[in-house]
Formats: sequence, C-alpha cells, structure tokens
Amino acid sequence: MTNIFSLITESSAAKSTGSINRSVLYSLAGFLLGVSAPIGWMLVRLVVFYDPTLSIWQQTIGNVLLSNINIALFIYMGGGTAVVLGTFGYFIGRAAEQIHTRAAKLNEMNITVASQKEEFERKYRELNARIENFHAISAGILKTTDFQELVALTGNGLREVVDYDRVNILLVDHELKELRLSSCLNRDDGATDTSVMIPLDDRAGVLYKAVSEMRHYLINDISLMPPDFRLKPPCDSVSALRSKCFLVCPVIVSGVVEMIMTVDNKMTGSPLDEDDVDTLKLFASQLSGSITRLRLFNAVESLTKELERTFSQLMQYRQDNQILIKTLKRASASTISLIADNATSADVVRDAVNATQSASTQISV
Repeated sequence: MTNIFSLITESSAAKSTGSINRSVLYSLAGFLLGVSAPIGWMLVRLVVFYDPTLSIWQQTIGNVLLSNINIALFIYMGGGTAVVLGTFGYFIGRAAEQIHTRAAKLNEMNITVASQKEEFERKYRELNARIENFHAISAGILKTTDFQELVALTGNGLREVVDYDRVNILLVDHELKELRLSSCLNRDDGATDTSVMIPLDDRAGVLYKAVSEMRHYLINDISLMPPDFRLKPPCDSVSALRSKCFLVCPVIVSGVVEMIMTVDNKMTGSPLDEDDVDTLKLFASQLSGSITRLRLFNAVESLTKELERTFSQLMQYRQDNQILIKTLKRASASTISLIADNATSADVVRDAVNATQSASTQISV
C-alpha cells in the first residue's frame, strides 16, 4: 500500500510541474479583474448615470484625467481591488488545486486498486488452478506402485499441468558417480533420448553443485554465473540440459539426493521466479515422500513374503517333526519288543545252562 501511495504522489507531482498552478492562475485572474475595476465603473456610469450633456470621453477617460484626485482614486480603486481579488484568487486557487490533487490521487488510487484487484484475481485463479492440478497429480502419484511410472507422472505433471517448456529428471547413482537422464519432456516433440549418462563431478556444473550442496538453484542468466556453474565437456553436448534461464531442484530421500529435476521455458522465453521455486520444491517433496512410500511398500511386501516362506517352512518342519516322532515311536516299540524277545531268549539260555550244569554234576557224582 505504501508503494501505491508513493507511486500516486510521484505521478501527481510530475503532472503538477507540467501544468500551471491553479493558485497562481486564480490569483492572476483576480489581479486582472481588480485592475479592470475602473473600466467596470466607467461602464456602470455610462449605463446608470449617463449625462447627455457630456461626451462619452468626458464621462470615461476624461473623468479619470480630470484631476489628480480622480487619478489617485481610480488608481486606488484598481490597485486595491486587484490586491484583494488577487489574494482571494490565490486562496481559492490553492483550495481548488488541493481538491483537484486529491481527486486526481483518489482517481489514480482507484485505478491502481482496480488494476491490482484484477492482478490479484488473476493470480488467485492461476494459483487455484495450480492447486487443483497439483492435487490431481498428487492423487495419480499416490496411486502408483511403480518407480518408473512415478517418475513419468511427475514429469508429465510439470510439463502439461504447470506448463513448463522443458522438464528433465535425472537419477543419481552415487556408486558409479553418474547422472542418468530418466525423463526428458519438451514442448515440441514431447520426449527425447533418455540414454544419456552424465559424470557426477565438476563437469556437470550446477547439477553437481545441487547434488553436493543439496539445495536448489534459480539461474536467470547462466552467462552471468561463475565458471563452475556451467556445463563442461562432455556434458555441454547434451542439448536437453542447455539453457540460459532454468531452475534446478534436488529430490532428497532420507538425507540422500536420489534425483534432480530441472525446468525451463526456453521456447516461450517466460521468466522463472520464486513461485516456480516453491512449485518445484513442492513437487520434489511429493516425489520424495512417494519414493519413501514405495520403498516402505516394497519392504513390507518383502517382509510379508519372508514371513510366508518362514511359516510354510515351519509347517513343513512341523510335519517332518511329526513324521520323525511317529518313526521314533515305532522304532521304540520295535526296540522294546526286541528287548523283550532278547530277555525271553536269555531266560531260555539260562535255563539250558542250569540244566547242563545239573547234568554235569550228576555225571561227575
């Protein structure tokens, strides 16, 4: 609001200096009316107090020059009236100037407020449309369970819904120290070759800085940036990444940069601002949460499969254990029976031995 009033004040001051001040104009008009008061009196005398015995000259100019007293009287009449009317004209003109200035300021303020209202309404409609589109994209992202589909939905949302000219999504491989172009969409032909591998070092310029520093970069003119922000061979040969004005934002998952998103308006030339930064950061946060959710789902699925395998093995072990117990019971029963048979055989042998001993004793007697 302060900027509005300062703008109106400067505009009014510029207009005031370019036109005549009303206080001066009204004061000059009053002064001229006062000076012409003697002429008015001459006309009134001719109309009301006309003397047919005197000529018109004697009743007008001649009456002024008749004596020094008349000359002084007419000078006093004209000068005094001129001073009074000039003074009143000055104050009336100043009041009129103030009223006019206030009216002009009020008019300009109304125009400015109306224009800002239209601008705010336009921004509101754009933001509302962006929010609705973002909710639609978020709903689609939350439904998917495939990583490649998740990346594709994010790229299509940035390209078609937010309406950026070019959208690039690069996957970060920290082990191989490489960036792989996973999704590349543009306004002309939709998609380009995604088999591009970029080294993850100083040659990647601002892309490497975004990964190493884990922060976004809004570049309005890459030619004005230091050399370490620019792509170097072989990265500078990738046409999809070459742009003068662009925005880079990393996607951080559990403290690690998993991918990088870059957007620009190379075809239309539309500038990027902080609103685009907030939009891209919102997409990055959404993508990070979705990746975490996918990994959690995969972990839960793996754990479920592992538990199912464990339970199936446990049931198999239980069946095998029951079979072993039954086998052991049968073996134990057989062993007991065998032991009983051995005991019976031992009794028979012992009786035979006793009988043999008795027979030997009788023979020896």
